[in-house]
Amino acid sequence: MTTSKVAGPRPAPVESATESRARAWGFTGLLMLLYTVNWADKAVYGLVAQPLAEELGLSASRIGFIGSAFFVTLTLGNLIAGLLNKWTALKWSLAILAVGWSIAMLPVVASATFTVLLVSRMLLGFLEGPSGPIIHTALYSWHPSEKRGLPWMVSCPRRRLSVSVTEPPADAMSRRSRRAGPTRA
Repeated sequence: MTTSKVAGPRPAPVESATESRARAWGFTGLLMLLYTVNWADKAVYGLVAQPLAEELGLSASRIGFIGSAFFVTLTLGNLIAGLLNKWTALKWSLAILAVGWSIAMLPVVASATFTVLLVSRMLLGFLEGPSGPIIHTALYSWHPSEKRGLPWMVSCPRRRLSVSVTEPPADAMSRRSRRAGPTRA
């Protein structure tokens, strides 16, 4: 009796430690960019709230209501972070959130009204909620336990970075908007 060898799947090539660390830090940089965009959204809304209210003819209470609705849905979205991470692979969770943020704000481009802005901000809040826990899970999964301190430290200034990056353009846009006057009748 003869036996024949059946070729099985080939093992994946093993990365060197240097390549693996470089890749982990590359992903860490992408996560920090994602986190900065997340926080920049909140900063920009705060910076342009007054010109936005003037342009859309909204009262301060309506702008505040939109902001509050965003944070209520952000909290609800944060509660589902564990479930999202349990049901999907980490990379798909991150992709769903990033694409969802973009889709959530598209209706505002087409029609900037109170209702559209409210629904878009609520959907955006719901999708931004799980981002913190999922990004931290990803950050920790790419670095060995004994080396997680530095990646965590790198992730800490994300809020200040987002405000520092977004404040000058948002300020310039709001000044230009005030000079041009309201565009709606």
